[in-house]
Amino acid sequence: MDRYLKGEGVVPETPWTQLNLKTSDGVPEISIRPDTAKPVLGVEVYYTREGQMVGAKDDFINTKNRFWYYAPTQKVDGVWKAKLPLCGLEKPLWVYANVIYGLDKPIQGAGYYARAYSADRFVISSPPQIFSNMQLQDAGVKATRQPSLLIENFEGDWKKQWFAYKPEDWAISTHKIYTEEWKAPAGARLSFEVRAEQPNKLAVGLDSSAAEVVLQGGSGWQPIVLEPAKFLNAANEPLKDWSNAKELRLGAKESLGGKTNKVLLLQSLSESDMRNFFLAFADETSGKETYGGGRYLNVRQDGKNSITIDFNLAFNPYCAYNPDFACPLPPRENILGIAIPVGEKNYDK
Repeated sequence: MDRYLKGEGVVPETPWTQLNLKTSDGVPEISIRPDTAKPVLGVEVYYTREGQMVGAKDDFINTKNRFWYYAPTQKVDGVWKAKLPLCGLEKPLWVYANVIYGLDKPIQGAGYYARAYSADRFVISSPPQIFSNMQLQDAGVKATRQPSLLIENFEGDWKKQWFAYKPEDWAISTHKIYTEEWKAPAGARLSFEVRAEQPNKLAVGLDSSAAEVVLQGGSGWQPIVLEPAKFLNAANEPLKDWSNAKELRLGAKESLGGKTNKVLLLQSLSESDMRNFFLAFADETSGKETYGGGRYLNVRQDGKNSITIDFNLAFNPYCAYNPDFACPLPPRENILGIAIPVGEKNYDK
């Protein structure tokens, strides 16, 4: 982006998109026509049923956990099209497209959480299109996806619906279980099969709880069956049921908090005093007693190797008072799995 801001290249225009709700099969279909100022490498479509209803208050818990379906596209006469099958019509539909372009040459830089990266492509996204549940029903849209007990078959483009926090690590997570399609019925157990060449351990995380599975190793598949009570939180308390499950994680280890929480402190490039930092965070009160988009703190290094964070001084971002402002959201590692019931609360309460 730095090169384009300096006038050294061409940035393609925002892609044109159109969503057709009145289709012959009752399944919404989106059409995307990207700018071809540069060669298009591909077009991806994502949609969610967990977006806020029109007029609803900000809900950070929902924003953090909403699941985005991936919809494969097909190119027809210069236009990419994708079907968006839905499970139920009680919630709104949000959809957007990513158009992928290649760079003239690979670049290196520091990106997400200041992690070094190398890239040979970039993405131009379309503005999201939003349709209410009433618009879906009035257009004759049909619910063609059915509730399923199979969360993942790990085939095809399954990785597009899972998130890797650290690309160099194989740990993955998904919010599929937050949707109506994969809600676990009463009395259900989580089961899967694992194959590991050597004896090992697998950590299965569920929100703020986790279960550790011992893998035997070998060439065969090992069946794993877990009941809610197998998942323990930081206080060693078992999970009661699946009813409020939001995020499923698979990895080598789990850090549940309770004793230690790490946060990312930021510093302005124009800051003259290197002891001053900025903290954007969210916690279990966000979207409830406190503003859904998180809160801020100005902190100062008070020792050679220490910084005291006084959450009593937490304050709301400008967005809490005026929706016209654009405020930075807390980074993923600053979303705390604990409640911080001090500091500034919802201004209208």
